[in-house]
Amino acid sequence: MARVALSIHLPPPDIFLNKGQVWRVDGDLRGECIQCEKGELWITQQGDLNDYFIKAGERFWVTRPGLVLVEATGKARFICSRGNPPKLPVTYAHLGAE
Repeated sequence: MARVALSIHLPPPDIFLNKGQVWRVDGDLRGECIQCEKGELWITQQGDLNDYFIKAGERFWVTRPGLVLVEATGKARFICSRGNPPKLPVTYAHLGAE
């Protein structure tokens, strides 16, 4: 009996956060895309003095190795997956509180 290699590509799982909950990951995630599907997220990455806020439909690309924190400003849903970052320069999202 011949063996057949099967490759299954599953979509990245949705991550759900309630207001104030934090998703924390440490390592080299450069090139990963955090895509907000619902709500608003506050994102910060180690070695970056900026804070980023993204809303549903917006994306953030991790550009530095180390700790990444994602906090929900309300009920939120997002995915984190390997993306194709845009060519620089790029404005990721709006900075600071509104």
